[in-house]
Amino acid sequence: QATLRYAQKEAIAQHRNVCVAMTPSDITLTIANAIPSLATSPCNTNLVIPGQATNKISTPSAAITLTAFANFNFDSLGKPWDVAGVTPSTLKTITIFGATNNIFVEAETGYVHSP
Repeated sequence: QATLRYAQKEAIAQHRNVCVAMTPSDITLTIANAIPSLATSPCNTNLVIPGQATNKISTPSAAITLTAFANFNFDSLGKPWDVAGVTPSTLKTITIFGATNNIFVEAETGYVHSP
């Protein structure tokens, strides 16, 4: 949850697109180097996660996995979108198997939270 919040806040602070790539075992962040960011600006630079030496964070054990989840981006206003400039109409739910809570990304605002 903290990693996704960081991605959304960096998109706003840097006024650039931040791309979130998810696999069952990790989340990887990249950021567009174009300023100001357009919806089509590609994420082509690693976005190092605080407390990590890299732009990738992994689940702490094989017993905890993320849902098979399509990649998504936060635009320079912090809103999530799936393809160039198209925001989803419903919130995104990221299920964490082996944990007690889901993580939600609100479609309109990009707010990241759990229930």
